Amino acid sequence: MKTKAISVIILTMVISVNLRSQEIPKEYKEIMNEYYEVVNVKKSYLNIIDLLFSSFKTKYSNEIIPDEFWVKIQNEFIISVDDILIKLTEVYYKYYSIEDIEKIIEFYKSEIGQKLLKNQISIQNESYHIGAEFGQNITKKVLEELKKEGYLKK
Repeated sequence: MKTKAISVIILTMVISVNLRSQEIPKEYKEIMNEYYEVVNVKKSYLNIIDLLFSSFKTKYSNEIIPDEFWVKIQNEFIISVDDILIKLTEVYYKYYSIEDIEKIIEFYKSEIGQKLLKNQISIQNESYHIGAEFGQNITKKVLEELKKEGYLKK
């Protein structure tokens, strides 16, 4: 009986979350589109895709992989950016009202907001490389320790 009650509660939560995401008002979607435009969200995602594929091409430069492959698969992700924006709108809708988004847009249109946006892609690029190096260092250290402790063969 207890399991049944928990299942009903979980099902109710899932349904209510799905209903909430389906009922986003048109006005909210419109203000979010303005927000995405002002803060260059789409451009940022496209930049991330470019960085990732640049990294893939470098990593697999010794392999014989035609450019057509990279273009084809990269385009699949470029097309999916619009789907990401729809999902992001659902997330923002949980936490911010239309009035909140309007104030955020107002900030990004201000002088300091524009400065933040102007430098954001450069900061993302530099941060990406810092994060990648950090991840590589973690991987290297973990593998060294696993070998040192005898969990992996050398």
